[in-house]
Amino acid sequence: MKPHIRTSALLENLLIDLPQTERADIGQIVSVLRGKVFAILILIFALPVSIPNIPGISTLFAPLIIVPAIFMALNDKKLRLPKFISSISFQTKHLKFAIEKSLPFVKQLEKFISPRLSFLSSGFAIYFLAIEIIFLSLILILPIPLGNMMPAIAIAIIALGILENDGLLIIVANILIYFSIKLIHIGIQLAMDFFISLGHWLGNINL
Repeated sequence: MKPHIRTSALLENLLIDLPQTERADIGQIVSVLRGKVFAILILIFALPVSIPNIPGISTLFAPLIIVPAIFMALNDKKLRLPKFISSISFQTKHLKFAIEKSLPFVKQLEKFISPRLSFLSSGFAIYFLAIEIIFLSLILILPIPLGNMMPAIAIAIIALGILENDGLLIIVANILIYFSIKLIHIGIQLAMDFFISLGHWLGNINL
């Protein structure tokens, strides 16, 4: 059995091995991370949305999360990516910035993470986790003020659970997903009630 490599070590290796060019493409990242690439990419792109940030940033990161989640669902262990996917590139400085900001958070979490309930974070479960990530990423595209942070946190926790073979993290993520959906539903309902009330108020104004 191969020794388990912690997520922080994978991120540090990626930080060191990123090409010294203006842009880095997915093909180059895959060559560094190999089998862990999809979960790592999802983690890297979910973490910036997991904290209070510039409004609309989640709409930019959501498609970047969806792409590796689709390939995770396909369960392509050989990682033979089509050229049009492997050639997708990112500015290296932005990628490095995201990794550097992610590392302290990941290292703190690793103190409480260990391989357990691995059947929830590996094998056929990966397919369902990828579908969950795609669903949550679609929520990130929606312009919901302060409503995107919890789904992004859930995505990051799922990615960590996969990387660390920690099924307990997957359970925590699904609890967050449940509350995320409840909060979004409440938010939409409140918005609808507001606009209905506003419509009634405007309708009662005599012009």
